[in-house]
Amino acid sequence: MNYRISFLAGLVSLSGFAGLAQAHVIAVPADEPAIQQAINAASTGDTVLVSPGTYPQSIDFLGKNIVVRGTGYRTTIIDGDGDGAAVRFTSAESGSAILQGFVVRGGSSGGIVCEDSSPTIRRNWIESNHGDEGGAIRAQYSVPLFWKCWISQNNATDGGVIHAEGSELYFYNSTWTDNRASGDGGAAYLVDCSLQMRNCVIADNRAQGLGGAIFMDGSDANIKNCTFAANESLAGGGFYLLQSNPSINSCIIWNNSPDGVYSASGTSVPSINYTDIQGDWPGFRNFDLDPMFRPFKSYERLPGIRSPCVDAGDPALVDGTNWPYRYGNNPRADMGAYGG
Repeated sequence: MNYRISFLAGLVSLSGFAGLAQAHVIAVPADEPAIQQAINAASTGDTVLVSPGTYPQSIDFLGKNIVVRGTGYRTTIIDGDGDGAAVRFTSAESGSAILQGFVVRGGSSGGIVCEDSSPTIRRNWIESNHGDEGGAIRAQYSVPLFWKCWISQNNATDGGVIHAEGSELYFYNSTWTDNRASGDGGAAYLVDCSLQMRNCVIADNRAQGLGGAIFMDGSDANIKNCTFAANESLAGGGFYLLQSNPSINSCIIWNNSPDGVYSASGTSVPSINYTDIQGDWPGFRNFDLDPMFRPFKSYERLPGIRSPCVDAGDPALVDGTNWPYRYGNNPRADMGAYGG
């Protein structure tokens, strides 16, 4: 199966939502008392609109390309209540199967499970879930897209945030913090995967084994304008690479313990350029200088205005942060999250 084609087809399907004359809105609890009952009643193109509240149940999209959307800010909660995964996409859902606006918590085999599916997961808080393979997310042979998700305080044996196999993963404008693995991959454990990541913060994650942030085995990645900070493991605090060759561009890899990037037995040759990496790394325009992190509006761990990372990213990229004019930041991309 060509997962990339499947993913793009899902986006095309999503763009056609407005033209679906028969689409309906099913309100929870006004029309149906529970989210799963609303999904059961829904048809392709429908929206399940969920009012604020805590819903102690697991839900399954059942192969339906529908929108399930919570209302309110962090007040609409899907609580798996320890009964398996809190949310399941396991029946070939496409990119037009959308989960939006929820706190997802209480999953006992991961918060969200994707199997042979390509869902869109946006503006969710995925927290306080656990599982053997993936605390927040488990993906098998899937193409999920995550956009503006906050993923924290999840626990797993391997992959505190995500355990993925044979999948094509997309993460944009998301934050992974304070996740834990008793084995490998404090945040991510990837086997035979492809990862696309941009404008993400991966910080304060821990693995008792290898790969404080990301453990990669036979995988590739294209990572731009991301920040990897204060992650910790036995080796590869930022990245532990086994037969994996990620491309890392315009990033910050800083204060990870015991190191930023570790290539197991020399099996991997990552391409790292325009990156502030503690301990330095061979590549074009890399350096090892304090990024001078600071908060700005809703952003976390941005380089301060006097940071050497400002305007030091790949000139082919454009700055992604709307800095006040008085700061004098140029359009050229910065290094790190939201810098491009």
